[in-house]
Amino acid sequence: MEVLIGKEGNQPFKITDPYVSRKHAILRTLPDGNYQLEDLGSTGGTYILDNNNNKIRQIIKATVTPETKVLLGTQYILEIKSLLSYFHKKEQEEQEKKREEQRKLKEEKELIANFAKLQNVYENYITEKINLQKSIAVKNFYRSLPTVISTLLFGLTMVLGENAFIASVRPFIGLLMVVFIGITTLQVYKGQKEQPEKMEQINKQFMIDYVCPKCGSFLGFIPFESLVKKKQCPSCKCKWI
Repeated sequence: MEVLIGKEGNQPFKITDPYVSRKHAILRTLPDGNYQLEDLGSTGGTYILDNNNNKIRQIIKATVTPETKVLLGTQYILEIKSLLSYFHKKEQEEQEKKREEQRKLKEEKELIANFAKLQNVYENYITEKINLQKSIAVKNFYRSLPTVISTLLFGLTMVLGENAFIASVRPFIGLLMVVFIGITTLQVYKGQKEQPEKMEQINKQFMIDYVCPKCGSFLGFIPFESLVKKKQCPSCKCKWI
């Protein structure tokens, strides 16, 4: 990091001394923890001072420590440590920037991971719908089976012709057929009422689970592949991939 020193510098305080150039010198951090001070061709020059503020030497470029005193021009004295707040501020800003970047990166990864889970949500939804339809179809088949059997038996009595046994059982079979038809009709009716209720429950749960992992908006009854092609949430515009 660097701090520009002068009347137009970015040091943490203002310099108005007329003998200090607009861009007088620059202070850089070194890997070993010390600092390098470089004169930028100033008019008045840059000098290292001793503890009594006496000139030791004029510098073009020199390694300094926080305790080093320097003279800018003919009368402006400063200590290197007075400039360090600038570096501390910049370090804090850099650290905060890195933390923010890491936070955003983590959020993006979590968002992408949570979005990928929606594929299972959609596939489970389709599977539940198909299983419900199959279940209703199987139930209706077994509900209608007694009616079919009784109808076949009644038809068989009609084909076999007349004899005492057939004549005696035909009314019973016919009555049984009528009863089974009534029961089957009632059961199928109940099944038709049951299917919309269960379908509504499946749809409600799907609308709760199939949502944008960031804003929570329902994404509609559309395939997961279509969401992948959209690449972002239609509500909050966050990117999924």
